[in-house]
Formats: sequence, structure tokens, C-alpha cells
Amino acid sequence: MTAPLMLRHLVYTGPGVSAATLRFGPGLNLLLGASNTGKSFAVKTIDFMLGAGGRLPDIEERRAYDRAWLGLSTQASGDLTLVRGLKGGALQVSSGLSEGGEVPRGARRLAAANDAESSNNVSQFLLELIGLQRKLVVTDANGAKKPLSFRDIARYCIVDEASMWNEVSPVHSGQHIRKTVERSTFRLLLTGADDSAVTQVPAPKLRAASTAAKVEVFDEMIAALDAELASHFPDAEELAAQGEKLTAPFESLQAELQVAQDSVRALMAQKRSLVQELSSHEQRLADIQTRLARFQQLDAIYVSDVQRLESLEEAGFVLALDGEKDCPLCGAQSPAQRHGHPLREIEDVRAAALAEADKVRRQQVDLGKTVVALQEERDAVASGPFPAARNRLAQLEQELSRLTPQVSATQNRFTDLLKARERLRWGLALLEQRRVLVRKREEVASEKPASRAERLNRLDESAKHGAQRARRRSGGRRDDAVGHGIPFVPGA
Repeated sequence: MTAPLMLRHLVYTGPGVSAATLRFGPGLNLLLGASNTGKSFAVKTIDFMLGAGGRLPDIEERRAYDRAWLGLSTQASGDLTLVRGLKGGALQVSSGLSEGGEVPRGARRLAAANDAESSNNVSQFLLELIGLQRKLVVTDANGAKKPLSFRDIARYCIVDEASMWNEVSPVHSGQHIRKTVERSTFRLLLTGADDSAVTQVPAPKLRAASTAAKVEVFDEMIAALDAELASHFPDAEELAAQGEKLTAPFESLQAELQVAQDSVRALMAQKRSLVQELSSHEQRLADIQTRLARFQQLDAIYVSDVQRLESLEEAGFVLALDGEKDCPLCGAQSPAQRHGHPLREIEDVRAAALAEADKVRRQQVDLGKTVVALQEERDAVASGPFPAARNRLAQLEQELSRLTPQVSATQNRFTDLLKARERLRWGLALLEQRRVLVRKREEVASEKPASRAERLNRLDESAKHGAQRARRRSGGRRDDAVGHGIPFVPGA
């Protein structure tokens, strides 16, 4: 948003002379008077204080003065005073309105030459005061841009007598090379939108050189493709027809290979299932054999236990028969004999041995039944599923041995055909790439640069869109720099 900048006074000072003061009021100021009364010199001094280059006219009336003091007022910064030697050089700026005397300590020094990268020069300082810093304006019909300088808008603030009588539009200075800059600057003052959004296009001469360079690059790329096609595809014109002929055999062989691979995969799945089944049968037979061996050892233990118990029963029976006889060793009669174990205990031991033997015999019978069941299961597995699974596995392996070479041969033929198709696709891709490059080369070679009028119209349209976007961002406000107090000081 732009802000008004108003002139308050212009004062000339020098050693030993009274100050010469020219005061300004709000709005438009006109300097009227007879010839040779200093009107044009005052206008040039104001321009000089606002950063104009060159020297002031060396008229006799100014020789007693060495400095000029220009008072300014802004809404944001308040009152300011610019001080500059009449012989030129840098400026100084201080707060408040000063009409002479010593420059206050701490006054800011401003270079006279414009530098868009720094704010320590009078041009950028004044642009910051009115809110137009870091703005861009186009300099030619091709959209080249430069940072705005206060010198670009000074001619709209200070109008001399010659400009008032000039038949040229006040928007233009009459210098042809500055016409685009002046149009862009005036549009910026009216709309508040600069030319940042304008896209630069190459100048006609540069565009012609660029077009020639692009065409040359396209020619080199096309030549490289032609060399590659000639090296690898001498019959490039027949590639499309070869591709059509290759499609049917490729699809047929692909389907054949798919069927063969599916058959092999199905057989392999059956083989895995049979191997698992055989492994299960072998494991069961090994388990049965282990159990039978253990049960055989257990039966031997049962037989030994029965024999031991029977011997114990027989010994008890013999002892019971001889219990009432004379002692065979000492001859003592039965009543005189004293035994440590009564005869009744021998009978109990004998009865227990008989009972235990019966129990072991029953367990031996049960063990026999279990052994018979395991033997029957072993015989059933060994004579039934196990041989059948082995026979089926042998058949599957024979079938796989027969199919594997066929699948390998089909796979090899398919691989060869696939390589041929990929090579064909490579050639077709090169042809398509060449066709695209030729089309683009023709488009580039046939492009005609836009006329200056067309380029200016494009710049105006681009700037118009930029102004519309700026107004939308500012909520619809339209800032008019001229109408907000930038002073006009014409000479008359």
C-alpha cells in the first residue's frame, strides 16, 4: 500500500548570507513568476534533493549558498529533512523539519546513487517512505525486469515548463528506450501492483539464436538415433510388420509354456504329498518295530518272574511236607525242634507266590495280545499303503523325468522369442523417439517470434492479472499513488 509523501519547504543556506526559503502547501503546488526569477532552478534543486544525478546550474545567485534543506512529511515517519551540498555528493536525513544550521548528530547518511540491494541510498529510502520498496517494473517488450527506482516516479511528481507544453503523453518522457519502463511505472502508481508476475521471454535475436541452437540439438539427436538404427536395425522399416507377425507365435508359445509349467507344478505338489505320506509310514513302522523289541524284552522278564515264583512255591511245598519229621542233621524229634519261622508263614509265602505268578501270567497274556496287534498293524502298513505310495512316487518321478526336458525346451524357445520381441520393441521405441524428435524440431523451426505489439499486449495482460491479484489480497482497495499526496511541482 502506497503512502503520501509531501514537500514542506526548500531552504538554501550559506555562510554569511540569509537563508532563502520556499514553502509548499498540501496538494498541487505551482511556481509562478517572471522569467529568470529562479523557478526552474528551484524545480531542478528539488529533483536534485530527491536523488537526481548531475550538477545544478552554476548561476550567480546560488554561489553564496552551499547547502539545500528539503523538508518532507509522511504519515508513517512524520517530518524529515534531507540535506545535501549544492555541489553534489551524498545526502543526510534527520528527523523533524530543519531550515538550516548544523546537521544534527546521528543524521543518517544516504548515497546519491541508487542500489536496490541496500536501503542506505536516497532512492530506496524514499521508496520505503511511500511503500514501493522492492517493486519490479519491466524494461522492454520481452519482459525483462529491474528494481523500481525513485527516479522512475520522480518525473510524475515534478513537472517543468517544457513538459507542460509537450504534446507527448505525460506518461512518457519522449525517450523511446524508456517507454516500456514508464508505462510499467505509471501502471504501478495507478494499481499498486508491480510486474513481479511477468514472465520474461527471450529477445527476438536471442530467440532466433536459441531456436537455431535447439534445431541443431534436435538434428544431433536425430542423427544419433539414425546411426543407432542403421547399426542395429538395417531393416527398420519392416519392424512394425515383424511385430505383428511375432505376436501370434509369442502368445501361443506363452500359453503352451504356461500349461507345461502348470502340469509340472501339479506333479511336484503330488510328489511332495507322497513323500510326506511315505515318511509318515516309515516313521510308524520304525515305531512299531521299536515297541515290539521292547515288548520282547518284557516277555522275557515275565517268563523269568514266573519261573522264580514257581520255584518259591515248590520250595514252600517241600518245606511244608517235611515239617513234622526228625531233623535229618541232628536226629532231634519233631516236638524237640524249634523253628524260627512257623509252618503257617511258609504256607502264606507259598500262596503269595502262586497269586503273583497268576498275575504275571495274566500280564503276559495281555502283552501277547498287544504284540499280535502291533504285528498285524506292521504287516498291514508294510503290505498296503507303503508299497502303493512308493509305486506312485516312482510313477511321478518317471512322469517328471519325461516332462522336465519338454518344459526346458519350451522355456528355451520362449526365452529366444522373448529376446526377439524385446529387441523388436527397442527398435520400435527408437523409431517412435525419432518421430517425436522430428515433430518437435519442426515445431521449433516453424515458430515465429511475436511482434513488439503482441509482446506489449502480453505484458499488459500479465500486469493486469497481477493488479487484480494484488487488489484481491488487499481486500479490494485501490491505492492511487498520485492521488495520495505525492507532490507535483510544475514550473510556469
